[in-house]
Amino acid sequence: MSCICCVPESELLAISNGDFFIYQLPPPLLDSFGRVISEAPPDDSPARCGIATALAQLSPYFPEDQVEPMFAFFVEKGLGDRSEDVRKCMLIAAVAAITDHGKVCSMLLKMSVML
Repeated sequence: MSCICCVPESELLAISNGDFFIYQLPPPLLDSFGRVISEAPPDDSPARCGIATALAQLSPYFPEDQVEPMFAFFVEKGLGDRSEDVRKCMLIAAVAAITDHGKVCSMLLKMSVML
């Protein structure tokens, strides 16, 4: 068992594996000609801020092999969110992850510079 709300570690890894949670904004509906039929649903930025807060709180418990995908998520999606509030929350989560996994991050940076 891990320390996070009595969730087994295998389930935690399964939750965070792959696309690092489901973090996609739904596109608007289009007709057969590519015209917008209906706009996208309202922005759910509070939910995305919740994801950032959860990542910040769970960061100490991520194993080393999950650190690189976590930072890839922050760089590719989290810090580039369209909502300023979400970007701020993601930045706080990324800083928390750097604080928790800074040694692994520095090794990743050194390896990427060598390539």
